[in-house]
Amino acid sequence: MVTDDGAGTLSDSEEITVTVAEVNVAPVLAAIGDKNVDEQTLLSFTAGATDADLPANTLGYSLVAGTTDCGSVTSCTVPAGASINSSSGAFSWTPSEAQGPGTYRFKVKVADNGSPVMSDDEEITVTVAEVNVAPVLAAIGDKNVAFASTLTFTASATDADLPANGLSYSLVNGTTSCGTVTSCTVPVGASINSSSGAFSWTNGALGTYRFKVKVTDNGSPVMSDDEEITVTVSPVSTTPSLTLSPGTVQHSDKLTTLKATIAPASAGGIDVGGTVKFYAKKGADPKIEIAQASVVVSGGQAIAEPSPMPQILLAAAGYKVTAEFTSSVAQFADSTSTTPTSDNLTVTKEDAAVGYTTPYFVATATATASSASNVVLNALVTQADDGNPGNLALLKVDFLLYKSTNLAMTTPDVTCLNASVSAAGLASCTVPSLGVDSWTVIVKVQTNSYFTCPQSDAAVITIYQPLADKFVTGGGWIVDPGYQSKPVAISSLNNHGNFGFNARFKKGSTTDPQGQAVYVFRGADGYDYVVKSNSWQGGILAFPSLTTSGFNGKANVTVINPATGLAVIGLGGGNYSFRIDVTDNGSPGSSDKYALSVYTPTGALYHQSGTALSQLILGGGNIVVH
Repeated sequence: MVTDDGAGTLSDSEEITVTVAEVNVAPVLAAIGDKNVDEQTLLSFTAGATDADLPANTLGYSLVAGTTDCGSVTSCTVPAGASINSSSGAFSWTPSEAQGPGTYRFKVKVADNGSPVMSDDEEITVTVAEVNVAPVLAAIGDKNVAFASTLTFTASATDADLPANGLSYSLVNGTTSCGTVTSCTVPVGASINSSSGAFSWTNGALGTYRFKVKVTDNGSPVMSDDEEITVTVSPVSTTPSLTLSPGTVQHSDKLTTLKATIAPASAGGIDVGGTVKFYAKKGADPKIEIAQASVVVSGGQAIAEPSPMPQILLAAAGYKVTAEFTSSVAQFADSTSTTPTSDNLTVTKEDAAVGYTTPYFVATATATASSASNVVLNALVTQADDGNPGNLALLKVDFLLYKSTNLAMTTPDVTCLNASVSAAGLASCTVPSLGVDSWTVIVKVQTNSYFTCPQSDAAVITIYQPLADKFVTGGGWIVDPGYQSKPVAISSLNNHGNFGFNARFKKGSTTDPQGQAVYVFRGADGYDYVVKSNSWQGGILAFPSLTTSGFNGKANVTVINPATGLAVIGLGGGNYSFRIDVTDNGSPGSSDKYALSVYTPTGALYHQSGTALSQLILGGGNIVVH
């Protein structure tokens, strides 16, 4: 518009349009400056910027590699792990152990969204300082070691520092209150290799020792870690080694060898000492002590050996024998040996024998009584004479009695059972009533776990009536000479011939005899030969004088196997004949005499013990000629 200054001012104008173009101004980044941070420590800051543009541009932040020559700088790129929030400008970076120490040069940049895009940046240097981290000692734990032994282990540790620090190991005194611990200081003689961590200690005394194993680095400042450990020095374990022979023994016999060797015999210059007990165990039964002995160290060996050697008074069976050591020296521990997987001792039954002893001759109370009352039978059990007597009182015996008419002798007519045996082997049993007869007596030891014993030789006990008229009776034994070994030789272990008889005339007669006679001997074949009268057919009873008598008749011969108690098939038989001659030389009978001849059914001599003219003196018993 233009106006003049004349009267009646006049003007003129033109309307125009002016267009103002937007010019984008670069944002301005606020100064950040170089930074310092420790490794593994968070570095954070917030970048800020201004932009003069209106309307305001949107700003975005970023990190970019530096452009200045790196030189001695660790890195001119954006460090790994560093970040910046594009909107807020919040920077965050925790340098890792591997990134320190170091210097990192990079740019913090801000850019707008104008057109063209404009930006500003600042190159900063972040210096990461090395921070020394303490080494970490691997767990060691408490230790146990035997007395006088060497304890070894190797301590190890890790150190997170990079570059890696040098580590060294040492031992230091413990700090925990000692209390009952033997020592809280480093034990004398204990050492650890400062480089490898190898620990070694040969102890010299029982106890508990508390100290520290320590690891130290060479960083700045020096850092360390340690563990307090307790080392317990315990008694030395011991192992007994058993030696036993023979592997099989009879009940009551002695072992030839029984000993335990204790290992070790010594430790740290101290000898082992104590007692070893030897046990035998059968199956699930409780163990039984069979011997014990003190340990004696000699010539570098520790041996426990009973003296004298023990008798094995065990039942027949298989046993596992062990040795158990009890220490009397503190530096050595007790030890129970391992039970063997199989039996190492077999006990068999001891050999024994039983024989009937007395009486052989018992009178009834009166001449008319048909039996004797309360007859006490006696037997003797003997065992093998090997110098190692067992306990015979563990046994019981049975008395089996057979009438003279019981020729088969398969079942006894009278028994007296369960008689106890004394330690001396004596056994007695009372029969309430025993009839007039010549009874064959056999004694059997009951089945047991200690002795093996065949039944006794058959013996004869004669129960007689003390009649006023003529009679002859007797019972006892003789040493049978076994004339011509017929039918077999007499047993050398028992050469007795046992006899019993009574004979008289039938009432009202002076020619017809009656009564019984029995004779028993054991042959060399082990069988018992039993001769029993069974008939007076053709028999004669004679009294040549007031002190002598003779009679004959028919007999049955039974041969018995003592091992089974059964008759032996094919031996013996019936229709044999016999003759007996006796002499009564008065009481107590030690001078009385007896003779027997037995003939086969064909008349051949079967067995002979003395003759009518050469009778045998009794070894025991009595003969009465009345």
